[in-house]
Amino acid sequence: MNKNDSIEYGGEISGKESSFSSPAPKKKQAGFAIDVFKLAGGTAFVQFITFLASPIISRLFAPEDFGLSANFTAIIMIANVLACLGYESSIMLPKTDEEAANQFGISLLSTMIISLISFPMIWMCRGIIIGWLKTPELLPLMWMVPVMIFLSGIFQAFNYWNSRTRRYLRLSIAQMTRSVSEYASKITVGLAGFASGASMISTGVFGQAVSSTILGFQILRDDHHLFRKAIRPKEMWVGAKRYIKFPLFNTWSALLGQISQQLPTFLLTAYFSTAIAGQYSMGYKILRLPIALIGGSIAQVFYQRASIARHEGTLAELVEKTSHQLIVFGLYPMLLLTISGREVFMLVFGERWADAGVFSQILSIWTFFVLISSPMSRLFSVLEKNEFGLVFNVVLIITRFTSLAIGGILHNIILALVLYSASGSVAYLYLQFELSKLAGIPIRRAAGHIIKNLVFSAPFLTVVAIVKWLSVSNPLYVTLISGVMGIIYYIALFFADQSVSDVYVNIIQQTMKFFKKAMP
Repeated sequence: MNKNDSIEYGGEISGKESSFSSPAPKKKQAGFAIDVFKLAGGTAFVQFITFLASPIISRLFAPEDFGLSANFTAIIMIANVLACLGYESSIMLPKTDEEAANQFGISLLSTMIISLISFPMIWMCRGIIIGWLKTPELLPLMWMVPVMIFLSGIFQAFNYWNSRTRRYLRLSIAQMTRSVSEYASKITVGLAGFASGASMISTGVFGQAVSSTILGFQILRDDHHLFRKAIRPKEMWVGAKRYIKFPLFNTWSALLGQISQQLPTFLLTAYFSTAIAGQYSMGYKILRLPIALIGGSIAQVFYQRASIARHEGTLAELVEKTSHQLIVFGLYPMLLLTISGREVFMLVFGERWADAGVFSQILSIWTFFVLISSPMSRLFSVLEKNEFGLVFNVVLIITRFTSLAIGGILHNIILALVLYSASGSVAYLYLQFELSKLAGIPIRRAAGHIIKNLVFSAPFLTVVAIVKWLSVSNPLYVTLISGVMGIIYYIALFFADQSVSDVYVNIIQQTMKFFKKAMP
């Protein structure tokens, strides 16, 4: 199951420390880029495994299988928003670890209650869900929904606790374990002749179970003394009331956000077919790679740093720096897919996935705006302005449903996705500007970062477009030159942008330290 999708490492804060904002050990003083690198290390491994496994899985499983799995995942992603009732986000905010431990306890308790409630709810509503989606193959698999809600919910709580204590390496290991176990089992069952949507779903549940178990064991091993001393029913009740905005606003905002995010899977299945939904799922999955690698990692560290920067008066500087990094690393690959998505998908995943490549071309610009704004949307939680997120997601779900419904009624998949991408791009661009204003950054300066990088990317993208035109969209030539131009672009970026070169240097330094420690 794709979740924005987390991670632990050396230098984590001990669970026994009482003050979240107190003077930290030397390793806690590591820079923003270093923490992002630590977090991105595990995420990069996951995306690398995804990249290696996807061409194999795409040839073992049919688009219909991907479509069925995507529908199950969509149900889980929506239901999982309710698992912790939004209290998992509050783990980051208290000043003391004792208070945070009680928020952690509230999150786990909420997950257990919601999971138990979901069993009879799913049983009563399964027929309605299956009938609306026209996917009878899901009926015997619905019992796994409450199981996944529980596993994903506790993983969310574990995730935020580790982010608070900056145990990013632990989360990296959990991510890597999940990725390896899930994809290895998918390939195994596929090669054994059991390739189906049901086996894709089952292997996803297996991967989530493995990662949640490992992460939970490590947390209890290291922090059980703090939990035993700090967690009390009375303190949990106080914390539940103190952060009541999270279930009142964050949960419903996130629920609407997830519904709107999963709408394409549901509506494409209902209006078209599971095969079309599968093509969309594959295209969207690849588009999400930079979001998971860049946006997810930065979001984790940004939330932790923003919680402190708010009190130190350095929030504007942090927001602008983070926004700049998201733009320079995210804009080029999205624009590249806009030009060469169809050819790349045909070469890497097989000719039957050409439609997925076309879908990725349509959705790439929208994905870019999601990439640069979503990680910093946590600023609303930091500043406790949760109401805006709720209103934004209400508008988003209305525009998305309208866009997809128009295309579905006219039975035009391209029109549906073009309207979906256009409305989403406008909405997330607006969100980005609102976040900048909230942090005290002028809109002109925020827009300037995008325009500057767009101009810088233009020569490299022009070369790819010319090669595509001259080679009559030959998948091999277009994919090859796209990769070469990508390498040249990021090398040029190193010399052109000091903040980017600093990130590169930090990555090299951290990599060298890692191998130095690994060597006997």
